[in-house]
Parts: sequence; C-alpha cells; structure tokens
Amino acid sequence: MKKIQLLLAAIIVVFASCEQKVQLPSSGTHNGHEYVDLGLPSGALWATCNVGADAPTEYGDYFAWGETETKRAFSEETYTFYLSPDVLILPYDAAAVNWGEGWRMPSKKEANELCDECTFVRKKINGVAGLLITGPNGNSIFLLAAGIVDDLVHSEPCGYYWSSSISTFGQSSYAQGLRFSSGATDILNIPSSDGLTIRPVLP
Repeated sequence: MKKIQLLLAAIIVVFASCEQKVQLPSSGTHNGHEYVDLGLPSGALWATCNVGADAPTEYGDYFAWGETETKRAFSEETYTFYLSPDVLILPYDAAAVNWGEGWRMPSKKEANELCDECTFVRKKINGVAGLLITGPNGNSIFLLAAGIVDDLVHSEPCGYYWSSSISTFGQSSYAQGLRFSSGATDILNIPSSDGLTIRPVLP
C-alpha cells in the first residue's frame, strides 16, 4: 500500500509540473513565426526573425514606413505613403500584412521598453553582427546590424528598426525607429522613405 501511495504522489507531481509548463510558456509560434517572451512589463512578445527572413541571422526585407512591400530603390521619389497617422493602422503595417493576424510593428513605447528593461551585448552569431538583447526573465532575441537603405546606399554596421509611431515632428516625412550603433541604443526620427528592417511583436 505504501508503494502505491508513493507512486500516486509521484504521478501527481509530474502532472502538476507539466500543467505549469503549459500555462507559462516562454516562447512559441504564431502563424508559423516564432516569438520570445522577454518578461517585459507590457507583456509584448518579440519575434525571433525580421519580416522577410527565415532565420534570426538573415536580414530579411527592407520597407519604407507605411509601405507593405519591399522594393529595390528607397527615396522620396519612390515613396508612396502620404497619410499622417500617429500610429500606423494595420492595412499599412508591414508586419501585419506580411505575417497575418496578431502580428504588428512595435510602437515607440515598446521600443523604448526594450531599451529600458533589457541588457545589450554586441556580438556576432554565425558571422553576422548584431545586438543580443536579454530580457528580465533571461530570454533573448538577436537584432541584426542590417543597416539602412537610402537612395540605393546600404549602410552598416548599425541596426535600424521601424516602430509604428510617427515622428515627434508630427508629419509622415519622418517616423520613429530603434537604432543601435557601437556606442548607443536610442529612438530617433528617420525619413519615412528610407528602407529599414522590421521586427514584429505580439499581441
């Protein structure tokens, strides 16, 4: 009888631990794209890849702010988005359009949260330079130093990522993006016609 009681107790412990893991996942997939829970106060879940990439070490596609398709030339002459919303609505959000329901571009507030709540280490993964970002819970994402495309010029090794927020100038000719270089990580105003990479978030 004592052995049976011990066996039942062990089974209960196993099921309890399995149930806890199901309730508290640290990462997963949505619409076929992986995300990571960094333990941020907002609860935002960050994707592991850029839009247009199949792996964390691929740059992916470049987009002008408010445009949902990539292109070869980025300039004021080729820019097609002329609305001035404070935050991009989903039909003009490249993450939402390309990855589907639930995904979107991060807001300025969420980009700031990433800067304020996480630790940053410059490093190379598989020969690709970037920024390893570790959240309060110890989970990490890798943002590549994919540069910026402006008038056919592709600059590196800085990283530039669009947010969904318009610039502090209050006009669609500039939008806000996350930038990291060798000496700083910040949010700044960037010409909306420039080509930047996008790292989506949920929900």
